[in-house]
Amino acid sequence: MPEVIDAIRTLLRDNWNSSNTGSRKPLIEHIWVAKNPQPKGNQEYVLLYEAANDDQYPALNLEFKDQNWDISMEMRGTNRTQMIAIDDEIIRILDANNKTPGGDYNWLELKGRKDLVQDINKPYFRMVRDVRIIRLSFVI
Repeated sequence: MPEVIDAIRTLLRDNWNSSNTGSRKPLIEHIWVAKNPQPKGNQEYVLLYEAANDDQYPALNLEFKDQNWDISMEMRGTNRTQMIAIDDEIIRILDANNKTPGGDYNWLELKGRKDLVQDINKPYFRMVRDVRIIRLSFVI
């Protein structure tokens, strides 16, 4: 759902500390809004998109359900060291804000990172960090 991506985008934008990433802040945006940009020079991007979602009912409790969204954050840049610094900053922000009962979500879980091979035709590095957003809600 787009509002889940908006929650992550706002969380990253509002809590970003540029001093942890060489005094640079990447463009953080939905992948369809940014229109698949290719970094040049010192540009970095964090592009967000929904990879999957599902609903789960806890055992023997049909009054609640867990809504889960897997959000992928694709980081693009021309410098691998800078990409690792951006990834570390994302981990710091998500770890510090992993629980917000009553907010946009109940829990955040880091799922893993994929270091995508650099394509010879695209002279930039790509990494994908996955996060699972869990929201508890009543069954209607």
